[in-house]
Amino acid sequence: MYDLAFYLTFFIICGLFGFPMLLFAVFFLWQSPKPSKRPTPAQIIESVENTQSVEEISKAYAMFYDYYGRIPVDQEEGKEWFEYFTKLISLSVASVEMVLDLSDRIQKINQERQREVVDLTANILRTKKR
Repeated sequence: MYDLAFYLTFFIICGLFGFPMLLFAVFFLWQSPKPSKRPTPAQIIESVENTQSVEEISKAYAMFYDYYGRIPVDQEEGKEWFEYFTKLISLSVASVEMVLDLSDRIQKINQERQREVVDLTANILRTKKR
C-alpha cells in the first residue's frame, strides 16, 4: 500500500486539474444559447387581427412562412395556419405581392414534399425488386 502523503498528493493534483475543468464546463453550459420561444399560431392570428400597419403584417408574414416550412400540411396545426393565411389575405393592408409571394412559397414547399414522397416510393420499389 502507498503512504497517506501519496494519496493526498494525488487528490490535490486531480483537484487542481479537475476543478478548473469543471468550472470551464459549467461556464460554457451556462452561456449556451437557449431555444427561442416561437409564438403560437393563435397568438399570431390575434396579432394580425389587431394590426393595421404593413410593417407588422410583414413580420407576421415572415413568422408564418418560417413556421409553415416546418410542419406537415395535413396536421391539425397546419389547418390553424391556413386559417391565419386566410386572415392575412383578407386584411386591407396586405399587399398583393405579399400574398402572391407566400402562395408561391407554399407551392414550392408542397412540390418539394411531393418529390420526397416520389423518391421514397421509388427507393422502396427498387429495394423490393432486389
